Amino acid sequence: MKLKLSDATPWPLLLGAKFLQVHPVGTIFAILLALPGQVALIVSFLLPLKIVMLMGSDGVPRFIPEIVADVDKKALIGALASLSVAAFLFHQLTNKAIDKIARSGVIRIQKRHQKLHLFEGQEELARNAYTRYIDSIASINFIILGVAVLFIIYQEVAFTLLLYVSTVTIGAMLLYKRKGLDAKKLAKMLPPKLPLLSGTGFLVIFSAVLLDYIFFSVPQSFIILLISIILSRQLLVRSSSLTKNLFFFRLQKDRLKAFLFHKSVFTPEQNTGDSEIFDFLNPETPLHKQLQHLLQSVFNSKDEGTQAKLAWRDTGLSGITILSARFQEPKAEYLIKIFNINKKNEANLEATLLNDASGQLPCPEFLADSMIGQHPIHVFDITGYSFTKTDLDSNAKDVLTQALSVVPIPPKLRSRYLRSHRMLWDRLSESEIHALKAVSNNTDDIETCLTHINQLKEKLKKLPLCLTNPQLGNDRLYVTNPAGNIEFLHWGRWQIEPYGASFSKELIDNYKAAPTSYPLSANQPQSSGLDQSPSPILAYLVYQLLLRIRQRFYGKAINTLRELNKRLSET
Repeated sequence: MKLKLSDATPWPLLLGAKFLQVHPVGTIFAILLALPGQVALIVSFLLPLKIVMLMGSDGVPRFIPEIVADVDKKALIGALASLSVAAFLFHQLTNKAIDKIARSGVIRIQKRHQKLHLFEGQEELARNAYTRYIDSIASINFIILGVAVLFIIYQEVAFTLLLYVSTVTIGAMLLYKRKGLDAKKLAKMLPPKLPLLSGTGFLVIFSAVLLDYIFFSVPQSFIILLISIILSRQLLVRSSSLTKNLFFFRLQKDRLKAFLFHKSVFTPEQNTGDSEIFDFLNPETPLHKQLQHLLQSVFNSKDEGTQAKLAWRDTGLSGITILSARFQEPKAEYLIKIFNINKKNEANLEATLLNDASGQLPCPEFLADSMIGQHPIHVFDITGYSFTKTDLDSNAKDVLTQALSVVPIPPKLRSRYLRSHRMLWDRLSESEIHALKAVSNNTDDIETCLTHINQLKEKLKKLPLCLTNPQLGNDRLYVTNPAGNIEFLHWGRWQIEPYGASFSKELIDNYKAAPTSYPLSANQPQSSGLDQSPSPILAYLVYQLLLRIRQRFYGKAINTLRELNKRLSET
């Protein structure tokens, strides 16, 4: 088997070679321009310090060259200030020039390969990579030059810097091997810690200078000491920037390779959280063993050999896996819900509701809220339950909606929700209604609604509050309890809305036909019945209006607005 040169070449070098191939003159010019730009930045930081020292001295400090020692002090300060500003402007101009070269390079690549659009932000990604490549080469040149200067003017600082960087590098490599991290995981984990490592390195170098001053011999020239400290700080910053760039190239390798190289195609990677989910089903993995241990504790089994039989359940939930677990003796069945890392918020919301409203919801008994690795785990008791067939329960959503409307909301839970979320009357704003003017030929209905919007909000506030679940339409999450009643399995996006807001059209039509047949909400004030409150139809229409505006169904939204005005005029 022949090994291609591209297979043996490190990825950053291969990437740089592609940039040089596509835009050689611009790339070389940008590399030559970047190093002076970084030096100019240091000069712009150093000169203000010299100006302050010059302003605070009675005579001419020793760091001022003899050739300008006779120049008027104020004129010298003005000249140094102008030079500092000029150095900073030069640094900014070099950055602009490099960015412009990067843009032209990306345009050349697109014209050369003639590929279809691969992913969102591909041009920005390529330009970012081009700029980072130039920055990396300039950083390498700056680090080599800076360390050489430090060895000439202050060897102790140079040795301390190299010792610290070597220690951090070796530590990262040991962490990489000990925890079994792959390159991409390390590239995600380490960059956020680089500013801390850089700052710690500066403190180490500064401490070394202090120790040298106390116990050994510090350089006689104060300006050399100052330059050494500033230069070491910039070297740490450039090293941190270089490391971030290398990690960026590694993380974006697949996208950049597909965009930049002619025979490469882009294949989106599977989410890491999704791939780990299957380890819960593999008896050889630690995740599976930890899950079995959790189930044994729920089952109250002291026999470590007792293993639950796991089965996959199709649910259609993104980032959330549902398994069923069966024990034979005594017979018991549990439902396990495994949340991906990016679904922790839904896990927390579900656990909050199920813990606070335990036994009240149309839901199996909630037994455990745990963590395995970075995955939240919820366990339910479904012994005696059956997974409902959808063709037998076409009205299951309405049944569950009505069941939720009479569930009492614990005062503490209600208070926490009101402090955390905007209610329906808060979401009904004049700006939302004004948006319809641009697409409507007749603005009379819009103006009528705007005139009565405050009155409408007050009516919504008088309606009792009810729990709702916008995911009730997922019929794969229905189960039938031993009593024959339908229950629901997922509560990660529950809401509290005014009574009627979450009703379906069928429920609203039924309510119009027989309003007295609907049960009182458990959250209705005892001083008044539901028939004395504003109509739930108002909440339904406002909810539908905002939903259609958000979905940009403006024609349907205007029709809903007309019906809302009519209903409001009748109350």
